[in-house]
Amino acid sequence: MGVVPKTRFACLKMRHILNTHMVQYEERDLYRSSGLQTELKDRLASDYVQVPQLFIDGQHIGVLLQLDM
Repeated sequence: MGVVPKTRFACLKMRHILNTHMVQYEERDLYRSSGLQTELKDRLASDYVQVPQLFIDGQHIGVLLQLDM
């Protein structure tokens, strides 16, 4: 399985932010499940999905760029 370096960095940074604030989270690997890819595209109403995405209690919060201000 190949990983896009920019995506990997963004995911690691998101994990770091959540861990720093001691937030429990669940990760979902979109590259291993086309069903998860479809679900995320449907939830975001978009064919283009940037990762990582953050949801809290089912509410979409945003992507790393929106959190890292």
